Amino acid sequence: MRNRLLYNCLLVGCMLALFGCEESPLDEVSHFQTELVVDGRIETDALAQVFITRTIPYYFDLDSSQMLDFVIRQARVEISDGENSEVLTLRFNERYFPPYFYQGRLMRGEPGKTYELNIRLGEMELTSTTTIPDMPVVDSAWFEPSNFDPELGTVSVRMINEPEQQLFYRFYTMVYSDSEVFHPSLLPNFDGRFFPEREMILSLNKGPSSFMKMEDAEFLFSASDTIVVKVCRMDREQYLFWESYQEEVFGGSNPFTAGNRQVRSNINGGLGNWGGFSVVHYHIYPREE
Repeated sequence: MRNRLLYNCLLVGCMLALFGCEESPLDEVSHFQTELVVDGRIETDALAQVFITRTIPYYFDLDSSQMLDFVIRQARVEISDGENSEVLTLRFNERYFPPYFYQGRLMRGEPGKTYELNIRLGEMELTSTTTIPDMPVVDSAWFEPSNFDPELGTVSVRMINEPEQQLFYRFYTMVYSDSEVFHPSLLPNFDGRFFPEREMILSLNKGPSSFMKMEDAEFLFSASDTIVVKVCRMDREQYLFWESYQEEVFGGSNPFTAGNRQVRSNINGGLGNWGGFSVVHYHIYPREE
């Protein structure tokens, strides 16, 4: 998922240089002003992670082997909760793309706290702020067999909602037999205000590992899977960001197909997102239900 976020944000940066003008490709490249793109998050009881890349012109002749050249590895990245601060360390993990990111060592996310992000690279400075909401209340989750094949199905999640409050959720799932990486469910974002009852039951389809390979995607879980559901609660700003991102993805994985809307950003001095999430994990073993 992270590679899709960074890819779309790169293209959004290119859109800023293209809209409102009719320059030739060579003019566009020569006039292009690079910006930094941030994909950062801090979750409850987890270390902060921040990915930083650089925008590229839309007409730039880019080979896949050059992608890592646009990953920022020399920045100073610091987070603070108002009382304590920490400088993040550059890490490498081949399960991600890009594989380089900045991660904390000691400070873990806590519900109710606000976290400031500060990034410095040369003369550039980027800042952002996010808050981790209270924990989501998950009553139960289970495998729901489909009508046409009991060996395939969706995941149902029963949650306690507060309709009078503004509660926003995002859902991820992971299947241990796959890559052991969480991916967003097919429609991952939910606004609790649309569910008037205190108890709400949501049905989740398996999301694709990449929207670049939709022909290989499977949208149902197998009864033989071991499934982990990751329930994230987020604030309204994060919900609006992820809704705008989802609109771009479902608009054909190309910002040019989405009309006049752009992916939102809460990064001052750059593009992207810095988000706080309260998280609950729920394990499902369909064979044992």
